[in-house]
Amino acid sequence: MQGIYNNVYAFHHYAASAARFIACDAVYEALAGNTDESDEQLLQGFFSHWNARSFEQLYAIAATGFEADRRERDKRFGQLAPLITSFAAHISNKSWPVYSRTATGKASQSSSLH
Repeated sequence: MQGIYNNVYAFHHYAASAARFIACDAVYEALAGNTDESDEQLLQGFFSHWNARSFEQLYAIAATGFEADRRERDKRFGQLAPLITSFAAHISNKSWPVYSRTATGKASQSSSLH
């Protein structure tokens, strides 16, 4: 509508390639144990972002849905975008599940962010 300004969040827009989706996928891959020693910096970033000091604490946060409010959860996952981008630009293991799906356009549809 002409003359009315709104932002995309008001429409609850969802895109599978959105930063929050990729970040969510990356966190869930880590929680599933699909990491190795080369992922340590990324894992520490996840812990810091969610105020967790261990996988056990991150699991506990995940078990509660990360955030009660969906919009806040989407925002928090979206805030991980710089960390994910930095990690993806420097990884040597191009077979990392999230990288592989994102690079090929075959993003997982199993995320709870739908």
